[in-house]
Amino acid sequence: MMEPPIPLRFAELVALGAASVITGICYGIHKWHFAAVKALREAPRFSPDKGLVKVLEEAPEKCLPYAVVEGVVVAAKEPLRSHFVPESSCVLQHVVLKEHSSIWNRFTHHWDDSQQTMHERKSSIPFDLVPCDDRLPLPIQICHPFKASELDLETSFQCFHPAATPTFVSFVGQLVSGVRPKGILEMERILKPGTQLTAIGELSLENGLSGSMRLGPPRSSLPYLLRSSDYETVVEEWEQKVRYWNMWRALAGLALGLLLGWLGWRAVRRWWAKRALRKVFVTEESIASPCVVCISSRRSCIFLDCGHVCCCVSCADALPSRHCPICRATISRTIQLFQP
Repeated sequence: MMEPPIPLRFAELVALGAASVITGICYGIHKWHFAAVKALREAPRFSPDKGLVKVLEEAPEKCLPYAVVEGVVVAAKEPLRSHFVPESSCVLQHVVLKEHSSIWNRFTHHWDDSQQTMHERKSSIPFDLVPCDDRLPLPIQICHPFKASELDLETSFQCFHPAATPTFVSFVGQLVSGVRPKGILEMERILKPGTQLTAIGELSLENGLSGSMRLGPPRSSLPYLLRSSDYETVVEEWEQKVRYWNMWRALAGLALGLLLGWLGWRAVRRWWAKRALRKVFVTEESIASPCVVCISSRRSCIFLDCGHVCCCVSCADALPSRHCPICRATISRTIQLFQP
C-alpha cells in the first residue's frame, strides 16, 4: 500500500510560495526588459524628412509599430512661459509640490525620510520634431508626451521651504504621532524648444502625403520613450537594466532551488524518522510471538537443549555467541519451526 505524502508545514508553504512569486516577478520583469531591448535594437532610425514619408506610404496601414526618430523640438504654437523664470519658454511644464517629513519606524527605531506629493500640475502645447541639420523640415508631431515611460525634462526651478520650528506642544504631538515635518519642496521641470530629442514609439502617417506624421505610444507593451540622450546611450541604459534584472532573476532562482532542496531533505528525514518509529513500536498486537531480538519478525526456531522458542532464523544466525537469549544455556542445535 502506497504511503501518503508527508505534508509541508505552514511556514514552509509560505516560504515556498513567496520564493516562487518573487522568482516569477523577477523573471517577468527581465523578460519584458529583454524584449524591449530587442525591439530597440531592431527599430528603424529616421530623421524628419521626405524619405520618411515614402517609407510610411509603403508600410502596412501607413504605420511603423516601433521606430526611432531623432530631431529638435519646435513649438507648434505660442510656447508656454515658466512660472518661476519668466524668460524661459517651454512646450512641456511639470510643477510639483512635495512635502518632506520623517516617520518613526517602530521596527528599526529610526526616523525614515518620506515624501508625499501635495500638488501636481502638467501643462503642454503641441510640438514637433524637425531635422537637426539645415534640411527641409518635415515636422513630426509628438502625441501624448506625458504618457512616456521615460521623459527627460530640465529642472528650471527648485526651492525647499523648511518647516517652522516646532513649539513644545507640537513637538510632543510629533513624538506621539511619529511624524515630523521637514519642509516643502517646490519644483518646476520643463522641456525647452531647441532641445535635441530621441523619440521612440509608434510612427504613423495620416491623410497621405498631404497629411502629418505623428509619433505616440505604441499599441504593444513596448516602452514609449522621449529622451534627450542619443540612441546609443538609450540602448546602453536599457541593456544595463536587462543585466540588473537578470542578476536578480538568477538570485531568486537560486534561492528557490536551495529552498526546494532543503524542503526535500527535510521531507526525507521526516520520512525516515517516521519509518524508524513505526519499526521500533511494533508490539505483540501486530506480530504474534515477536522475536525477542528484533521485535519485527515472528519466532521461527527452537534452541536445544534448553528448548526455548524466542528468536527468528535471521537473529538466531546473527547471535554473537551460542547462548540462549533467555536462559543463557549453551545452544547445541537450532531447529527451524514452520507455523501456519
